[in-house]
Amino acid sequence: MKRELSGVFHCITGANGRFKTGQIMDVGKEGLDVYNTMLTAFGSKVKLGPAKRKTTAVDAIRA
Repeated sequence: MKRELSGVFHCITGANGRFKTGQIMDVGKEGLDVYNTMLTAFGSKVKLGPAKRKTTAVDAIRA
């Protein structure tokens, strides 16, 4: 099953300097990876998506 969210607008806050803002970025990763990168930056142990899915950090969004 494809979980990609391409074509969907994603908007995030700077989160006190944790993320880059004010630009449009094509990071070339799945939406789940973008959101899991954000959760990790906030110290969350919870991950989105299937438990066995390997997550890939999206460093391009980090400040």
